[in-house]
Amino acid sequence: MMNAFPIVIGFFALCAVFVFVWTILDRRNKKERKLQMAVFAAKHRLTVYEEVEETYSLNPLGDGDQNVSGSVIAGDLCRMFSSFYPFYNGLSWDVTNAATGDLGFGEFYMFDLRMTTSQHNQNVETYSVVAFRVPYFFPKIEISPNCAVVRAIEKVISHSVEFESEEFNRNYLVEADNPKFAYDLLHAQAMNYLLALPRLSWEINGPYIVLTQYMLFDFNTVSELIPTVQKFIELIPDYVRQDIGITPRWTSLFESAL
Repeated sequence: MMNAFPIVIGFFALCAVFVFVWTILDRRNKKERKLQMAVFAAKHRLTVYEEVEETYSLNPLGDGDQNVSGSVIAGDLCRMFSSFYPFYNGLSWDVTNAATGDLGFGEFYMFDLRMTTSQHNQNVETYSVVAFRVPYFFPKIEISPNCAVVRAIEKVISHSVEFESEEFNRNYLVEADNPKFAYDLLHAQAMNYLLALPRLSWEINGPYIVLTQYMLFDFNTVSELIPTVQKFIELIPDYVRQDIGITPRWTSLFESAL
């Protein structure tokens, strides 16, 4: 028994050192990301929002005690994107590195999200969200990177949309409330365009185009996403634009910050 005592002490000491080092590295990484965000925001003339030491309930997202913390616009963002993945899976949200701005072709939103998905084991997931609000009203459509297993399952349990391009079908899974709209939006040129890009999950609904990544986007990738989405919008056929075009009547988050 006595021989085991130094081993136990050593184990707890090692754990303490690990926690200390992890805490230091985590703080350094967070500081570095904020510096990178400042440079990125200045380049694209975005507004970056301060973060506050405050947590409050956000019951409009559903039943129960759902809490929001971090950015001063965390509540606005969570309400705005409550119907998008991954928000509807969460119980509480911590929003950091939030930035918004006007890109000319639409409004831009970016933020990091730490989301608690279980009250019992406090499971926390980290995401990056990049979103655009544009003057169109899209029927809901999701365009996700495909794989053989997912494709086989979806064929059985869902109504995924099949396209004439087998290459596109192999690479992307498309689910749409309106299949005809999916065919109109994802014409041959648009499909070829998506195939030439890194595989990302696109969720399009109402005036929003939302791209979400598990873990964090680097800012070089986000810089590339802006012209990528702009080009995707330019590829929308004129007859589709006539059907889904709207005159925006919303109040921009970044306008309230000026």
